[in-house]
Amino acid sequence: MMKRIFVGIKISDEIKQAAAVWQNSRADLPVRWLAPDNLHLTIVPPREADDKEIKEIISKLEKVKTQSGPFNLRFTEISYGPNSHKPRLICALGKTPTALIELKNMVELALGKGRVARPFLLHLTLARFKTENFSSFKVKKLRDKIFWQQRVDGFQLIESVLTSGGAKYKVLAEVIFQAQ
Repeated sequence: MMKRIFVGIKISDEIKQAAAVWQNSRADLPVRWLAPDNLHLTIVPPREADDKEIKEIISKLEKVKTQSGPFNLRFTEISYGPNSHKPRLICALGKTPTALIELKNMVELALGKGRVARPFLLHLTLARFKTENFSSFKVKKLRDKIFWQQRVDGFQLIESVLTSGGAKYKVLAEVIFQAQ
């Protein structure tokens, strides 16, 4: 059976709690909020794979654990995105750490994928909405300052299970960095 999988970083409980507080403060926005337990940072976008492929992918990802080390994520602002002229998300944003870009490149290389030409933007999706609904929003400018930070000690292979209530995420494998 095919599963929809992606490589990502699960978000810490501290950031989940801070995100929930922020979401509650903006409950009047007509958006579909992501449940705090579903918050994650995508490193390699979703694709379909069967159980045999998943085992091979996990084996390939395990090789990355000695090539990278822990690093910090810092989110400093919440804004509409990814395009300010045609927004469809509410995201927590921050400066993309070099270590995250290097990790993304190593994971893509391990999986035999070519590098994506566009720059990798550190963003944590908090809500989604249809671009055409944005004109009805009371709040058109969103630039809330935050200071959310998290240490990253590894990454996960995650299955995305689509349900009528939205996606649910299940960690299939966790890769913890190991110093050489």
